[in-house]
Amino acid sequence: FVSEAVVYHPRRRRTAVSCWKARKNWQYVQLLACRHGFLGWPGNTTARPRLRTAVCAAVTLPAGRFIEAVRRLPRAPVDALRGLGLACVDWIGGVVMVPTILLAPVPPHRSQIDGADKRGAHAP
Repeated sequence: FVSEAVVYHPRRRRTAVSCWKARKNWQYVQLLACRHGFLGWPGNTTARPRLRTAVCAAVTLPAGRFIEAVRRLPRAPVDALRGLGLACVDWIGGVVMVPTILLAPVPPHRSQIDGADKRGAHAP
């Protein structure tokens, strides 16, 4: 650990293709939410993690990006219109993922240390 370390991450340009590919990440968000309840505050389990993840994928994230694009409209209309288009791609991708989020099975958690799943059975 180095407390003085500074890390710079380059900004990557969002494209419709990158937004469409990113939609698959929602199934992993749902998996983590169901297993570990990370959508809530520390110490609180997430109530209805599948439903909350589906709402985030299809409503919250696209709406936030849409609002941000509308705010930029007066200053940078071309970028704002591009952002509106990408918000639409995010919305479509979220809606497409809703059935997967709501219906996909959650496999048991396997320990990376001893290979045992949460129920204590040894994994092959």
